[in-house]
Amino acid sequence: MFKSSLNNAGHGVLIETYISGKNFYRIYSDGWCEQGGMIDKGSYNTATETVNLLKPYKTSDYNIYSTIGSESIYACYSTQILMPINSTDFKVGVAGSNIRYIYWYTCGYIN
Repeated sequence: MFKSSLNNAGHGVLIETYISGKNFYRIYSDGWCEQGGMIDKGSYNTATETVNLLKPYKTSDYNIYSTIGSESIYACYSTQILMPINSTDFKVGVAGSNIRYIYWYTCGYIN
């Protein structure tokens, strides 16, 4: 039998959600926040893009995941998170061909 403890005492409970287009965040009662989205660069090129967080984190000590995509199966790409990372934004460096989209996800404490 599967038993979930998500909403038991001592665990964060989802208290706020936001979705707009491809961007979202979820805030839990213990201050944990998940947020993510997609940047459409509008063209296929190599560049550095700034991701502005929807909700600022308490510090710059949060997890960041990113990937990039294109409309072509013949794409060749790489991505890296560039320093410094701030509580309100971070930069993604992308290099390769046929890159158009940057997908990002972060999680950490906002208070």
